[in-house]
Parts: sequence; C-alpha cells; structure tokens
Amino acid sequence: MNLLDERDAARRADDVTTALDRLAGTFQEEGELPVVLQRANRR
Repeated sequence: MNLLDERDAARRADDVTTALDRLAGTFQEEGELPVVLQRANRR
C-alpha cells in the first residue's frame, strides 16, 4: 500500500466514524441508542 492509499483509507475511516457519531447523536437526542452503535462508540 502506498502513501496515497493509506491517506485515502484513513480519510474513509474518519468519514465512517463521523457518520456513526452523527447517527449516535441523533439517537441520543431521542433517548435511544442502538446496541450496535453503543459498541462502536466504545472503540
């Protein structure tokens, strides 16, 4: 894997983490947080 591939992979991971955080925030506002997102947030 070259440097550009590593940067792209890191950027995609950040995008996924951001999306999960936004989704988790939406559920937390409504008082419900799915178990899957609870587990993802612990990592």
